[in-house]
Amino acid sequence: MGGLKHYLSGGGFSHYLYKHIGDTITVGGMTGKVVTKIDDNKINHSGLPFYSNTSDFYVKISEEDGQPEQIRIFKNRRALLDLDWNHPHPPFKKGELHIHECVFDKNGHPRRLSPRAATPDEIKKYRALIKKVNPNVKF
Repeated sequence: MGGLKHYLSGGGFSHYLYKHIGDTITVGGMTGKVVTKIDDNKINHSGLPFYSNTSDFYVKISEEDGQPEQIRIFKNRRALLDLDWNHPHPPFKKGELHIHECVFDKNGHPRRLSPRAATPDEIKKYRALIKKVNPNVKF
């Protein structure tokens, strides 16, 4: 679990930036993990990794209150969507689900697009996962 410069296209990473905590989560055919940053003073990183090793999603825990606050969904080991809810992002209030799409440039560098509301199809597809991770999220 990590970033582009540690990502090995054949699988795994040359240096891991995150560690798995707790049990593996499986919902609707998707398997994922709650992860936390590995404290490494040599590497500055924040948020969830943009590249996955084997998981379909990762869950981020808030440093503020210890509650799940974000799920990053992966497709082909690359971040696809962020499902966020634990912070305000106008016009969304804290606790309201909003989506950030993840895109990659030709060199594999990721960025998140501006937040938007979840589509009805996304809510249907990810509702069980979101509610399993945090039942208080508002759609």
